[in-house]
Amino acid sequence: MPTRRTNPGPVIAAPPPRIKKFEDEIGEAVEQRMRSRLGITANRKLPAEVDALIKSAAATAAGSTLETAVVRDVTEATNDLVRGSVLDRFDIKVADARVGLDHIAGSNDVEKILTRRAEMLATKKAALETAGFTSEEAMEILLADIAARGH
Repeated sequence: MPTRRTNPGPVIAAPPPRIKKFEDEIGEAVEQRMRSRLGITANRKLPAEVDALIKSAAATAAGSTLETAVVRDVTEATNDLVRGSVLDRFDIKVADARVGLDHIAGSNDVEKILTRRAEMLATKKAALETAGFTSEEAMEILLADIAARGH
């Protein structure tokens, strides 16, 4: 039975290109450090094996750095596209909500419903005051009740 491959992350299809400029800059910086460590002056050659090692490591580092930068840029571009898509969906929902509110506000029944609701709240407040609550306490109870119901 074939094994199922899990997604290990981005897969690079081709080896990273060799960018001579990066390799040279890295190689020069490392060469200066090696000369200092080994006590070799600028007018003398580095041992051939050290020189080859620096060039090889510089090429690997340059390619790896470039590969990492490309993957990071691709990830950022992908995230930008996804964010745009999310924002587009949000804009559509806002537009739908606006149409819905305009439809509700245009209804002849809305004013009647709001008036009836206000009358019911006034009646409830009066009942709370009749029960012995102060006007301020009755208002706080009404506000807490409205907040608890989420409307």
